[in-house]
Amino acid sequence: MATYETCPCFRVASSKPGSLSYREYLENSSEEYCPASSRNIQQLEDYLRQEWEKISTDTLSRLVSSMPKRLAAVIRRKGDVTS
Repeated sequence: MATYETCPCFRVASSKPGSLSYREYLENSSEEYCPASSRNIQQLEDYLRQEWEKISTDTLSRLVSSMPKRLAAVIRRKGDVTS
């Protein structure tokens, strides 16, 4: 099972209190990112689609709004970790 501890793509931290990081979102939304019950690609795709539909538009808006600052931080750090 892939989690934020085993997948580098989930290792993102907030730079400011109150900003929503991907890691915080994942920790608060679901404990499983790859369900053990998925036996094939179609089942996994169905599961991911269902989970995606649970994400509120407010959450997505906040994530999109945070991207310019996140990208600027990555550029300042020349691609290094920004936490």
